[in-house]
Amino acid sequence: MIGHCNGFIKIVSIQALKVTSVYKINLEEGEMLTCGVYSPSGHNFAVGTTFGTIYLGLTKKDPMSNSAKYNMYLAMVDRITHG
Repeated sequence: MIGHCNGFIKIVSIQALKVTSVYKINLEEGEMLTCGVYSPSGHNFAVGTTFGTIYLGLTKKDPMSNSAKYNMYLAMVDRITHG
């Protein structure tokens, strides 16, 4: 997974040495992706922006596709609490 500050996220196949999927996160004007983390499971990830927004995401293989296509699901974290 490669994230670009303009909101594009690319999934890259290391074995094939090519981009397999491209996704776009809708950012506010002037907002940029700044950091991200990808889980060892290969499915879950999180990215942060310059405005302090955190997105949690999941990539999942499309069961209706005959190719290696993946769908990306995103949720914006709007509240953080601690015990």
